[in-house]
Amino acid sequence: MTDRADPPGPALRPVSASERIEVIDVLRGLSILGMFVVNMSHDLPWGWRFIDNRLGAPVLPEVLVLETLGKGKFFALFAFLFGLGFAIQADRARARGISATLLHVRRMLALLVIGVAFAPSHPSLAPS
Repeated sequence: MTDRADPPGPALRPVSASERIEVIDVLRGLSILGMFVVNMSHDLPWGWRFIDNRLGAPVLPEVLVLETLGKGKFFALFAFLFGLGFAIQADRARARGISATLLHVRRMLALLVIGVAFAPSHPSLAPS
């Protein structure tokens, strides 16, 4: 019986610190922080005003800022950065002669598993 060696050629590996695009990392961190702040603000004492602002109560400045600058925008930024990051990964994979399609399918399957595991804990987010 012979030992089978790994096929020669480039392999996928994490990028080195010099290859990272720092502005993408910073924007990704800001988008995650923004999503956290917007979502957790509903638990603050004035959070009920997000749910029903028809009660005639004056709109607090904090609510106005979060509604105007935050709601939905941080998620959109995060989604854009996900696509941009994948495009960069695909270009780097192609430059090494690796199939970007296989990389994409593997990542999407991992996200599907995470989504299916997460869905029971938040039934309001599940598709009806």
